[in-house]
Amino acid sequence: MIQGIEYVEQGYRNAQEWVDGTRAKLRTQSAIALAIAAQGMSSAEWRRTYLR
Repeated sequence: MIQGIEYVEQGYRNAQEWVDGTRAKLRTQSAIALAIAAQGMSSAEWRRTYLR
């Protein structure tokens, strides 16, 4: 999903369908919370915040 968000940021509008489809398949509360967080920040912010 993060990779899809990066593609959307780079201008690949069709990647939004990938992001949405991936998010729709998530079932656990932790996965859904991470997805919400991912969609609320840029991919650069995501890396700085969660992938240190």
